[in-house]
Amino acid sequence: MFGHEKLVVLLLNNGANLSVVSNGPGKPGHGYGPLEWAVQNKHENIVTLLLKHIEQNEGEKKAFVERYEAKNKAALQAGMCQGK
Repeated sequence: MFGHEKLVVLLLNNGANLSVVSNGPGKPGHGYGPLEWAVQNKHENIVTLLLKHIEQNEGEKKAFVERYEAKNKAALQAGMCQGK
């Protein structure tokens, strides 16, 4: 069990910030958040815990949606610029 499920539960119960993202290559703040890391590493139990936590916490849900909307918009714009 490399997903460290008990540690994730402890962190969530003590107010862990799920909006924090790692730095992407040359782009601070454009890397992965906890959910992306869990998905990337196929930690299904951790993904489930994080999604339940996000769903139950309005502030986390809002931050999660805003971040993904911004990330998708930036990705779409980058893709459109490369096509020209």
